[in-house]
Parts: sequence; C-alpha cells; structure tokens
Amino acid sequence: MGHRKLSVPPHLKARLSRIHCLTYNEMQRLLGVISDLRDRAIFLIAYRHGLRASEIVKLKTPDVDFSAPQLAIRRLCR
Repeated sequence: MGHRKLSVPPHLKARLSRIHCLTYNEMQRLLGVISDLRDRAIFLIAYRHGLRASEIVKLKTPDVDFSAPQLAIRRLCR
C-alpha cells in the first residue's frame, strides 16, 4: 500500500509546529518524580490515552472496566 501525504490546512500549521512530545528520557524523569501511586496511575492513563485535563477530572472508578480492559471517557459537548 502506498502512503498518502496529508495536507495540513494553513491555519493549523503554526499550531502544529508548536507541539512538543516528550522524549523517552523526559518521560522517565517525569515519572521518577511522581511518588504517589494514585497520581502516577492518573498521569499514565492520561498520557497513554491522550486525555485532556477536563476528561481526567470527570473520570470516576466505575468508568474503568478492569475485565475488558476499557475506559469510559466523558467529553464536553460544545
């Protein structure tokens, strides 16, 4: 299969150029300073699933299905 090159609309190019992803070493350092297991779990869930702060705030224990495993996320509707 051939790969298509995505075209980015001009109004998004500037925003995309400011996005910075953490390197592996930066992630290790960040995780190294989170000592509380609860805070570490919240951070890892947010990072792995790309959650916004508003979605993390709404996350409750019943939203986690450990048998599946699945996570129910509540998003704000505008």
